[in-house]
Amino acid sequence: MIFEWKKLLTCSLALFSFWAIKAEAGPQENAQVAELRVGILPYMSTQSLLMRYAPLHDYLERVLHRPVRLLTAPTFANFIERARHHDYDLYVTAPHFAVLAEQQSHYRRVARLQRELDGSFIVRQGAREQSVADLKGKRVGTPDPLAIITLMGEEALRGAGLEIGKTVRVVHFPSHNAAILAVANGQVEAAIVSSPVFESMSSKVRAEVRVLERTQRVPHIMLMASPQLSSAEYESLTTAILSFGDSKEGISYFNDTGYAGFLPIRDSDVGRAQPYADAILTGSHP
Repeated sequence: MIFEWKKLLTCSLALFSFWAIKAEAGPQENAQVAELRVGILPYMSTQSLLMRYAPLHDYLERVLHRPVRLLTAPTFANFIERARHHDYDLYVTAPHFAVLAEQQSHYRRVARLQRELDGSFIVRQGAREQSVADLKGKRVGTPDPLAIITLMGEEALRGAGLEIGKTVRVVHFPSHNAAILAVANGQVEAAIVSSPVFESMSSKVRAEVRVLERTQRVPHIMLMASPQLSSAEYESLTTAILSFGDSKEGISYFNDTGYAGFLPIRDSDVGRAQPYADAILTGSHP
């Protein structure tokens, strides 16, 4: 009996010591680390975006040791507005939106996709049109009115001598995917969409349409950091993003998307996107 009491006392003391240590270490071990809010340009359906950026999500959580939440918005206008209110810690956005975020909301440059961005005018297989000029009197689908591809497409239409709203009708769709499907389904005769998005469509859909012409190239997606991040957070985030291509998640991501990798954003990249940022501010066209 004495032995059992000694044993019980020893166990009680050990248990007390364990909880004392846990109580002392608890605030440090259990302190909540603020999640990193990653805002992604809504150029595809939400489900498609979440699937596409899952490798980046997993990589950032692993490397930064903090929870990461992927976010988007219903429209480009909402997306810009939320960034203006610093709702995103990491802003994964179109180049002209990145310029606006830097100049108006003090976002800081992190990286850009290495692949350049261009738009593809697509028509149905068997369509008679051979050039953009042949789209006179036709309906041309585009993504969001504020999308850089839309602005570039409208620029190309005017360059071909067409008058938007008069000799050619522009029809906006919720996403690039929707605009592509609209051509395949016969809702519109043509569409201007992101070439990378078109290339990622199923072979079945791509077999129903063909590329008529391509636009000029501009810098692709840019990643910007909120000014609300500390200097240390900004530096660690930038380092992580620029090293993403060397990780297992990054290798998978770039193999699947063909985006090649991330590079630092240069002043020349901003300069090439500036006319499209100005177009949004003024409501004019580049």
